[in-house]
Amino acid sequence: MKKMFTIIFAFFIVQCAFAQKMQIHTSTMGIIDIELSKVDSITFTVAGGLHVSPENIYVPQGGSMQATINGGKTPYSIQVAPNSSIATASIAGNMLTVSGVAVGSTSLVVKDNSIPVQTVMVNIFVTTGSGGLNANPGHLSLTVGEQKTATISGGTTPYSILTFPDPAVASASISGSTLTVTGVGNGGTYITVKDNSGPYKTVWINIDVHQIFTTPGSLSFSSTAGNFSASGIFDNTGDSLPANTQGAGGFYSQGLGPFAALQVVGYVKNSATSWDVAVVVMVDSANVITGNYPFLTVGGPIKHAEFLYVKDWNPSDTTGDDPFFKGSYMLDAGTVSLASFTGTSAQGTFSGTGAWYAQGIPDPTKPITLTNGTFTVPVIKGFLLSSSEERAIEKLIHRLIR
Repeated sequence: MKKMFTIIFAFFIVQCAFAQKMQIHTSTMGIIDIELSKVDSITFTVAGGLHVSPENIYVPQGGSMQATINGGKTPYSIQVAPNSSIATASIAGNMLTVSGVAVGSTSLVVKDNSIPVQTVMVNIFVTTGSGGLNANPGHLSLTVGEQKTATISGGTTPYSILTFPDPAVASASISGSTLTVTGVGNGGTYITVKDNSGPYKTVWINIDVHQIFTTPGSLSFSSTAGNFSASGIFDNTGDSLPANTQGAGGFYSQGLGPFAALQVVGYVKNSATSWDVAVVVMVDSANVITGNYPFLTVGGPIKHAEFLYVKDWNPSDTTGDDPFFKGSYMLDAGTVSLASFTGTSAQGTFSGTGAWYAQGIPDPTKPITLTNGTFTVPVIKGFLLSSSEERAIEKLIHRLIR
């Protein structure tokens, strides 16, 4: 599933990277215009492109806690180790494990495998002595409406919740040594549980909640580059690729500065090594509303639409996470007509003309004319990634659309 979303979000990079002019909005210098014809290369450095959740780890002496690493390029590794007299750390896949050695604070730096390398600092606080407070597991990932538990041990009973989770994301209660968490809405939050000793001991439980699709959607069109028709439930139940052969759904995101985006995505699995993916994006100020959105592939008005059609994508390819540089179809003229948008469902039609784009450059010898485009999809709010990835991508889209 992460590979599927890589396609969607890389789309925004392609759109803006090859505009005639870029405007950078800053809080200290106002608007800066950059003429791209005078620039040899552009490097986007997104603060926090690599994330660890949580970035502040509270671990008892003699105990251990885990955190999830997201973003960047795998494999991950520790660039700067923590003070070994206070804590030790190791990485297995995307899981960072920190073990408390002695009471105190230290930090570590995680790096990815990209060029240039991306890094993120993690603060570590080792609390209490041996027999301190522990939570098993220390990280809960659940869907909206799902309920999971963690077992609290150590310290002095009774246990109680010191810091409650964000009520928009999750609810929590504790009975004896059992902490029960229920997913409420998309996002990331945490809980701090304390014991009854003086001074009290604490343990931190990180929580990620995401919503899954339960109803089918559809996205289809006819074109000179081939027809596309996807219908079914968009399978976002895990981080792997969808288990079904086709599906369609909509993702609505706000909080991108003064912008909002509705992304309609459909996929068809032709075989294990061949997927077709189509994306229709509508960008508006503050809120996406019904009406017409003109297709663009370069900088323009806030209210606009973008289209992407990737054919025969092979997720097993070593460059499968970057299909744009192999080429894809985009529309630079035409319109999306958003007929209905309730926040939980969307319906519309679209048509237009464009071309094959390779590395952001159109090939006029490979035009595309698209007709009879239509979509009817359920919509969920937010990106279906971990909370840290979600924040990074929202920041990136915010900057690039502006």
